[in-house]
Amino acid sequence: MNDVWATWQQASCMPDHCFCEGIHFGDLIRQPSNTWSNLSFIFFAAVIAVQARRLREGENPLTRIKTLPYLYAASCLLVGLGSFFFHASLTFVGQWVDVLGMYLAVTFFTLYNFYRIYQWKLQTFVILFFCTNASLGYVLYAQAWSRRYLFGLFVLILLASILYAARKIKASFNHRYLYQAIASFLAGVTIWVLDLTKVLCDPAFALQGHALWHFLAGLSTYLIYKYYSSQSA
Repeated sequence: MNDVWATWQQASCMPDHCFCEGIHFGDLIRQPSNTWSNLSFIFFAAVIAVQARRLREGENPLTRIKTLPYLYAASCLLVGLGSFFFHASLTFVGQWVDVLGMYLAVTFFTLYNFYRIYQWKLQTFVILFFCTNASLGYVLYAQAWSRRYLFGLFVLILLASILYAARKIKASFNHRYLYQAIASFLAGVTIWVLDLTKVLCDPAFALQGHALWHFLAGLSTYLIYKYYSSQSA
């Protein structure tokens, strides 16, 4: 059987550094476990979109302005679709869309914190969101090797912006969601590293460590949304 992805530019992790799962050359889906597990991102994106339909009065922009949660839900959806395509194809295009979706998800609440602190107009937030990620998308294309370092950097910036916003804005949150989001993300990152370095690895096993990372990361994106949705004056 011909490999439908063979004529595409291959991902930078090819041929032997695309996580633990064995590569099914010649199949439409090269890494089944790592591909189908992205349905968790799509599920959580759908849950966020449904919950965003119920607007509430108050000071919380995330529950008062539909554009914000819908934009975040779309970002989470792109994470799922991009990662699905990446692991199915293991192509450079798939890698680019996959990582760009991750940038969208993590930069959303970083910029949202400053949106709240400095009371930006919604238009300003949206423009900065797209301009920031367009720039990151270019860097991702031109310097693919930097993708993981940039993502880690923006995760740290997000955490710093959360702390900064907490000092600047006196508001009440359900911090249980934040702690759960961090715990879920850290557990996922641990599994991600063990899978990537093949410390815990069985290439033929039906449930891969990277697939568990997808679920835990998806859960984390939902829990951070719940944290910000819980804001009350």
